[in-house]
Amino acid sequence: MALTRRDFLVSSSKLSLGVAALGGFSLTASLPAQAQSVDVDALMAKGSLNDIVVGNSDAPVTIVEYFSLTCGHCANFHKNLH
Repeated sequence: MALTRRDFLVSSSKLSLGVAALGGFSLTASLPAQAQSVDVDALMAKGSLNDIVVGNSDAPVTIVEYFSLTCGHCANFHKNLH
């Protein structure tokens, strides 16, 4: 007997619900976010790829977006939307 993807998902979700009901916890519970501090000078150091800067360089908040060169979604963005 072959186990289909649908059968697997249904049975695993039932298992998660059963365990959560018995133990009062979830197998998919996430941990709280932890504050991190970074060295801003190291973060802003020139890398091997060109940066794309949007906005005022004197803005009080800096948002740095990371991507992966091997991620299909990131590759699609770079090829089609960049």
